[in-house]
Amino acid sequence: MADTTDDDDGIPESGISGGMVHGSVVQSGVISNIHINGSVNSGHVYQASRDLSLPERRQKFHFDFLNHTLKQAEWTFRLSVLFMTGGSLIILAGGVLALVHAGNPDLSYLPLVTSLTGALITVGGGALALHSKRTMANLTKAAEDNEKKIDIDHKLEIATTFIDRVADSSRGTISTPLPP
Repeated sequence: MADTTDDDDGIPESGISGGMVHGSVVQSGVISNIHINGSVNSGHVYQASRDLSLPERRQKFHFDFLNHTLKQAEWTFRLSVLFMTGGSLIILAGGVLALVHAGNPDLSYLPLVTSLTGALITVGGGALALHSKRTMANLTKAAEDNEKKIDIDHKLEIATTFIDRVADSSRGTISTPLPP
């Protein structure tokens, strides 16, 4: 048998032989954690693999989408700052050109064109900043909605657990009838 398993963490799992685990096995909650050749507090936890249920896959997809949207909003904001800074510098360059070429009638258009180009780039940066702000507002609303859904799911889980305890304590029957 190989000295390490598929997890490629570089830690030898020599306590596994013939499909048997020689070490402590700790189960907490729904996810089983297996500690191999070490104490429970060694920091090396191997989770038992299991397939995700449909709600878990949907939730994972939803959070991946929200994370992608957050990254996109952050980069849009960075680009807007870059564009607005560049546009401001170009406007300043146009002002300097206007001062340097104030008496030259042949180059009177150059400062104007430079300043208008800088203004256009700055407006583009402002549009990117506005887009980023709207995206962040939408993400905030989605996070608040998710928090409400998580609270509702938690309350439902507590109620279901309580109902299961009542059913278990009365050996299969619920002591209080449920409404139809």
